[in-house]
Amino acid sequence: MAAEVILRALRLSVVLLAVCVSLSSNREEGDVGSLVVTILSQADGYHSARAREKKENWLEKLSILDQQIQAVLLAHELPVRVTWTVVPLLPHLAEHYPEASWFFFANEETVVDFELLRTALKRFDDTKVWFLGHGLQDQKRTIIHHYMYHTGTESISYPNFASGWLLSGPALKRAAENVALFAPDFNIDPPFELALFLKYMRTLDVQETIAIPPIGDSGGYLLTHVPQLCMEPALTQGCATAYSHHIPSCGDVEVSKLFIGVKTCEKYHSTRLPVVQGTWARDAEGSVAYYSEVEDKQFLTTDIGVPNTESGHCGKMMAIIERFQAIPELRGREWLVIADDDTLLSVPRLRRLLACYSSHQPILLGEVYGYHAVRPSGYSYVTGGGGMVLSRRAVEMITESGVMCPQDNTPDDMFLGRVAVGLGIHIVHSPLFHQAQPDTFHPSILALQTPVSFHRHRPVDPYTVYQDYLNQSSMAGTDTGSAEDSSSKRGSKQPQTPGNKPGKTEL
Repeated sequence: MAAEVILRALRLSVVLLAVCVSLSSNREEGDVGSLVVTILSQADGYHSARAREKKENWLEKLSILDQQIQAVLLAHELPVRVTWTVVPLLPHLAEHYPEASWFFFANEETVVDFELLRTALKRFDDTKVWFLGHGLQDQKRTIIHHYMYHTGTESISYPNFASGWLLSGPALKRAAENVALFAPDFNIDPPFELALFLKYMRTLDVQETIAIPPIGDSGGYLLTHVPQLCMEPALTQGCATAYSHHIPSCGDVEVSKLFIGVKTCEKYHSTRLPVVQGTWARDAEGSVAYYSEVEDKQFLTTDIGVPNTESGHCGKMMAIIERFQAIPELRGREWLVIADDDTLLSVPRLRRLLACYSSHQPILLGEVYGYHAVRPSGYSYVTGGGGMVLSRRAVEMITESGVMCPQDNTPDDMFLGRVAVGLGIHIVHSPLFHQAQPDTFHPSILALQTPVSFHRHRPVDPYTVYQDYLNQSSMAGTDTGSAEDSSSKRGSKQPQTPGNKPGKTEL
């Protein structure tokens, strides 16, 4: 009797398997299954408009191709927090699109040839676990990746998000089931952190992984490099995707509409301020002031009325924000930039970038990090070293709220981020701002950027960094450029010596 039951069960299993094979074989030849596209969009007016335009364009292209498309989604419209970290999106996608064969993720800047993308996907069985992208590996240990990996036996490949990347249906489902394990203290670079999560998600909490990477098979999965997901500024032969992070042609904000407050202290007056005054401050004459705990006529500093602290500098930052709002001479300024005294900027590029945004919208712009971002109590913030840009409306909201720093040495950028989240100020990420030095970032990524900022004067030579990345248009490649950048390229403006600096801005 038992043998007969077992035989019947085996026969039923064979029938079900035959049905499954039959269903899967019903696909037309060359069909890669259904696709869900997610554009990693942002909620402010400029970026959301760009993303909606991209969505309409892609829907039209996909309809012409007759590709099975379940949805083209804008991340900022989904009921998910901190979508820029990506991992929190996965459970929502798994729940609402359980039958999708592929999930394709892209940035606003990504350009796609969907016919070539479909051709590339034919190599991969969508019933298997796949994580596909343009793979990058660190050439050395780097702070933005927690000093973890470099090229060699310990290397880990991570996708270049702007080239587009994909998860098969089974891969996304498995990742969604493990999202509770993704809880790092700091979110710094989402592509690397995604790859880290997917590799180790079945072994350890990501924060533990950052401290002590496990050895051996973890049960997760690795990125497969797909060469058709290209790092090129335009679609060339064989490329299904392309992108570039150059400054859009939105116009140019006048210098008189911009104000830059540089946070400094007495011990750095003679070492850091000459670099600032000899490089980027020349393009902001009349629009930059240096705020310290003492007035120093030699280096043009103003006593901001806040004692210096060894770290944090929240009190100094809030004093600059309040000053920007209170001083009548600054009422016509639309944008406040708060920079460190070892921040390197390109003011002409910053002015062109800001022309894309409205100062009447509450905006905090820069390179976005997260602190406990995927947890209910967490938040995003603009990291201070690369420069923090506030619209006039954001400054008004902050000063009207009456918020105060807990301590003068509270971390200024993190405090500002928490305030911005609470007040509903848009925290806007731009990859053109950089918290660290150029050699911290993958050279292939920098090659397709027009950088606006870098941070720190040591161990690199700040004059060389400024000339190579921020002053010369050679770094920008296809930079739309302005007359100011063109004149820099011709050599009409060279770094000044400390004795040849602009006059003090009395504000």
